[in-house]
Amino acid sequence: MAHLLVFTSSPTSLTGSRSGFCTVARSRAMSERLASIVEHLGVYDVEKMRGKPVFEYRKIWFADSQYHILSRICETSADYTNRSNYIAEHLVLSRDEIANLASPAQTILEYPWLKKWDKDPEFLGEISVGGSAQKFAPPSLNWKAEFADAGFAASLFNGRIAEIRALNSDGERLLKLFAESAALQTRPEKAWDYTFTTAFTKGENPADFVWKTEISDPPADAEMFADCVNLPAKTAPEPCSKTLAAYARTGRISNIERLGLKVGKPSDIKPQIHIAKNFKPSGGNKKLTVAAAACAAAAIVLAAAFALWPSKPEKKQKPFYTQPDANAYNSADMSKISTAKTTYTNLRSEIRAQIEAKNWGEALRIWDESGYGEYNPKARSEILAQIGEKVDAMLGALESRKNFKTPPEAGADIQKIAEALKIKDLKNKKERLERLQKIQGQLLQPSF
Repeated sequence: MAHLLVFTSSPTSLTGSRSGFCTVARSRAMSERLASIVEHLGVYDVEKMRGKPVFEYRKIWFADSQYHILSRICETSADYTNRSNYIAEHLVLSRDEIANLASPAQTILEYPWLKKWDKDPEFLGEISVGGSAQKFAPPSLNWKAEFADAGFAASLFNGRIAEIRALNSDGERLLKLFAESAALQTRPEKAWDYTFTTAFTKGENPADFVWKTEISDPPADAEMFADCVNLPAKTAPEPCSKTLAAYARTGRISNIERLGLKVGKPSDIKPQIHIAKNFKPSGGNKKLTVAAAACAAAAIVLAAAFALWPSKPEKKQKPFYTQPDANAYNSADMSKISTAKTTYTNLRSEIRAQIEAKNWGEALRIWDESGYGEYNPKARSEILAQIGEKVDAMLGALESRKNFKTPPEAGADIQKIAEALKIKDLKNKKERLERLQKIQGQLLQPSF
């Protein structure tokens, strides 16, 4: 059964235990512990979003079960103290319930979300989420309208994490793009593997999202964010999968590609010939002996024919990607260097993975030794900014003390933050160091 939880500012919570931002409505069948986890998901930045909604999809594990959380978070009318307010709705689905739904993005677009909560807190009855047919099957027309090439729908599958730049008003446009990309998965359940946010906010965990959107206002520079899907600039990285890109353009895909079958070349098919040894039958049957010898002779002739049969020279299979020539970086027309684009995209994905793993030095080493500095001189500053964002997220989590259970776990994150603050060119080091010292001071205080 699906669950719904509504979180906003209220003079009284559903359980009557507190006021302010709290749960004002939830499904009666939803457990207290699950509700406590869900109500802390999603953050709304009033200053950044300016009344525009944020849409998010996460996966969580609870009590040995996986849940799929679809969320809409948006500013709403002022609260009971006349202060700014927002409403967060979270639709909680089980593995069985998503089986009849096309994709997370399409479900969010179709669900009747609330715009405000002006009633007393209440428990909700059974929540029904009706499944509908796939509405975003390829060709990917929204991607074509935005980027002039439907094939860019496959660019969200270039690496472990896809970085996206957008404006705060692009939420629903992004949902349509996400729905079309998810529809490229030939197995419908795979569409639910790709978590996303239409506006990543400070204080959230970046590891929650595979497709992560940063709000850029003014619009992000196309050159600086060459490896991102940049909606305001209408640019995106070249898709690594040519098969998915072609599927996004044409809406056609062979059963071999759809099912992931491997087909051997004709040269791989070798005749299986078994030559029986001559033997003497009991009773001295000479006719049978002659017949066996004739069969053996025929098999030898057949084998010789296969050996002499002319075959086409075998084509060399191209590698997945190749390191481009060093001189390629000096060319102004990067659109002609597909290998450089592919390599660069994979490189940045690897660097992002190292940042997510908190391996700051390794991330910078990979970039510094890559030789791509001449291709994008601003990229190192961007990598440092990504490290800074990760450090800020860790500091925010430590300040709220929600992502660790014991001081030793906090100590590991504090050590990683301290290592980041030793990086020479990292900005805002003083402010971050002050936050870190404050956290350390709080952890040293005795608790009663």
